[in-house]
Amino acid sequence: MKIKVSEATNVQLDWLAGTLEKVEGLTYSERTKKCYGYDERKLMMRYSPTTSWAQGGEIIGREKISIVWAHFHWCAGTGDIGEIYRSDEGNHFTGTGPTALVAAMHCYVASKLGEEVEVLDELA
Repeated sequence: MKIKVSEATNVQLDWLAGTLEKVEGLTYSERTKKCYGYDERKLMMRYSPTTSWAQGGEIIGREKISIVWAHFHWCAGTGDIGEIYRSDEGNHFTGTGPTALVAAMHCYVASKLGEEVEVLDELA
């Protein structure tokens, strides 16, 4: 199924970031509605860079994603929105979200895969 990265849910972003990060054994559990993979010690772990600073923060640092906060009352009534800018050889990418990690993962995925991506049907 094809989706817009800007409209991707947290679990879809987790999955897409996991594929980009080449997370070993990346799977999606229908039962828990979460993504899992193996860490460097080969132990099963939940993979969620949209909620884990240990996982998402590593991507933010490595990819040099900057985080700024903006308050837009007119923006879908969401209030505070994290907005991400990434410059890479003249390219500019942005991502928004209710948290810095979600916005960063929107930015990261779009910068690597484009504005529209294919996701597993079960992630819809």
